[in-house]
Amino acid sequence: MSTATIPDLWPTDLEPAAAEPTPVAILRQQGHLLGQRTGNAVYGEVESLDARDESAFRQPTTFAHTLFLISAYVGYSRPILKVHHDLDIYPATVTSFATDDPKCLFPLEIIEV
Repeated sequence: MSTATIPDLWPTDLEPAAAEPTPVAILRQQGHLLGQRTGNAVYGEVESLDARDESAFRQPTTFAHTLFLISAYVGYSRPILKVHHDLDIYPATVTSFATDDPKCLFPLEIIEV
């Protein structure tokens, strides 16, 4: 068995991914912040789904994240926002369950409600 060192085979221009927060990270953060502001009387939880290719063993190609408002005190849960994106993440489409009006958003764009 050889003890030779294996060289680094990765490209020299390989750089870390951008530090922009993903849509799911933004939704989770907002759900947590809501809980902090309301003493957890109302908080947000995110449910994520992916759409897999019809072929076996294919990775997801599109993603959907739904932000739910939850109040454990009264047993209440309601979806308020859904975000769809593909592998490129941005632009992402945000749909409000209140208006059912989709908006196409780019990274860190201001969301008007």
